[in-house]
Amino acid sequence: MRAAVLLLALMARAEAPSGLFKDVTVQAGINWTHFNGESPARYLVESTTGGLGFFDFDGDGNLDLYLVNGGDTPGNRSASPVRSALYRNSGNGQFHDVAAKSGVDRLPFYGMGVAAADYDNDGRTDLYVTGYPSSALFHNTGDGTFSNVSKAAGVENTGEWAASAAWFDYDRDGLLDLFVANYAEFSFTDKHRCDFAGRPVYCSQTDYKGRPPKLYHNEGEGKFRDVSREASLLNQVG
Repeated sequence: MRAAVLLLALMARAEAPSGLFKDVTVQAGINWTHFNGESPARYLVESTTGGLGFFDFDGDGNLDLYLVNGGDTPGNRSASPVRSALYRNSGNGQFHDVAAKSGVDRLPFYGMGVAAADYDNDGRTDLYVTGYPSSALFHNTGDGTFSNVSKAAGVENTGEWAASAAWFDYDRDGLLDLFVANYAEFSFTDKHRCDFAGRPVYCSQTDYKGRPPKLYHNEGEGKFRDVSREASLLNQVG
């Protein structure tokens, strides 16, 4: 009994455990604002954007941070150009935005998500950024910059709203293939609108027709081939 009482007393005197995480955003030098083009029209795309990824883009052993921005909508355009951010990890707790210098700050579409991997086995991590109405493959050149090779590689995913993507070697040929998760049929010109109590609101996802994903086979030499039909993915919508 005495041992139990003593244990309880010690427990009562113990200080409350501190939090496991501490917000160091400001100290780290990360100062970035996401823009989703929120508008009175309540386009569904506004409610689903904002991806990010950690990857070591310069091979120094420190994980860097890429933040995907959204974009303008017909109902709301940013006062300044919408830019994504690439924060280089200096290794001392500090990050510096090098997106403009690296060539990955401006996206030619409304940004969604990002998947990082070395798709051509050159030892450098590349980026695939998803969005609407297309996506982009940024090849890591190794000199601190990226080159948009989407068209040449055949992975622009034109006309689709790509929510996310993943790299994996599905046929075990030693080359990473690309799976792109397309979301729904969508257009800024679509007059589909929803309201609640007389006010415009975002429509339910089920109000839109789903779209099938895409599977791009890595053919090597920087080329990809759409094998979605052969892989029986066309009926996997949404």
